[in-house]
Amino acid sequence: GDVISLTPDRCLCYGPPELSGRNVVFQGWHSGPREIWTVNIDTLEQRNLTNSAYPQFNPSFDGERVVWMDSRNDTSDDPYFSRVNPDIYGMRFPDGELEAICTDPSVQLNPTVDGDLVAWEDLRNSSNPNDSMADDANIDIYLYQFSTGREIQVTSLEGREERPKLVGHRLFFVAEDLEERLAVFMIDLDEAGLLD
Repeated sequence: GDVISLTPDRCLCYGPPELSGRNVVFQGWHSGPREIWTVNIDTLEQRNLTNSAYPQFNPSFDGERVVWMDSRNDTSDDPYFSRVNPDIYGMRFPDGELEAICTDPSVQLNPTVDGDLVAWEDLRNSSNPNDSMADDANIDIYLYQFSTGREIQVTSLEGREERPKLVGHRLFFVAEDLEERLAVFMIDLDEAGLLD
């Protein structure tokens, strides 16, 4: 079949797409700072969801909600590279109000959303909560439940728990221990008693 371009420009200015239903969400900075965009794959209608002077990036999309890393509270020039203090923000798709999900004064990275839940990497328990690249960074996974407004620490292992992915009430992630060995884990959030 035909290859169909979903974006107006060809440039080094787009991030990975997230598809749900007939809509794609992606980060783009073809017309300014990094922002969160959507395009309908049938009509090719494109829309800026965030339209902000502050960079937003790494969106996750489940068809009902979009969540992303947001730099509006960051004092650095571009937290995508320096990652001083990006936070987690989101909205109901397609026309919801902007919602602060986690604005703890430490680094939050790589959110994932599925239904009532958002999970992300969080450095608040690290010796330097503003440096995700440090060799001794302690990265944990945190979770937010929209229906209860509760924030929950899911992991507390030594080392790094990264790249969370929610599928229903199961959370998958990669863990790196202090000897730099990697393993993939799954937590059933209901069986673990973490959800109301």
